[in-house]
Amino acid sequence: MILINEAGGIPINLGVVPDESSAIGGASIGEKDYVLETVKQLGEPEIIIRGIKVQPGRVTSLCVIRGKPIVMLPGHFQSTLVGFYTVLLPLIRVLIGMEPTGACLIVRARLFRKIIVRGFLPFERVRFVKLVKSSEGYPAEPNLGSSSLISIVTNSDGFIIIPGGKDVIDESERVDVRLLRGLYPFR
Repeated sequence: MILINEAGGIPINLGVVPDESSAIGGASIGEKDYVLETVKQLGEPEIIIRGIKVQPGRVTSLCVIRGKPIVMLPGHFQSTLVGFYTVLLPLIRVLIGMEPTGACLIVRARLFRKIIVRGFLPFERVRFVKLVKSSEGYPAEPNLGSSSLISIVTNSDGFIIIPGGKDVIDESERVDVRLLRGLYPFR
């Protein structure tokens, strides 16, 4: 809700719901995708995006029903945030008359330790980082772990995007850290 508010939208708290068609849960691809099936009950959706080439967050989707956009976000916390920043935030910005990009403040930092990426090589990969004050500025310390772990996000100040095809970011390599307004206090 904070992120929607920070983006200029008006959030509505619908509470936590189970993965049931009648209650709508997180988006997925396959048998557990109750969101798309539920959205189809509202009318014939025009599918604009059915998955993105970003991991985590790859099942994020966008459709339009009767002129209204519906963004379907994944269920895992990290995936939800990535879907928000990749699809929902730019959409909100366009709907309120702003440029779709430029919502995140970006800090240039050196990576504190090497990141080796396995899997989803053609995709952009998002990794959350903590900025740690040192005598050399604020190096970015990677917080790695499963996309289901909320602690990865709560112990971070922002995220970096690893381009598709790149499998290693070396220690001390310069990276752009996207700070997340409204979610992380800069330490």
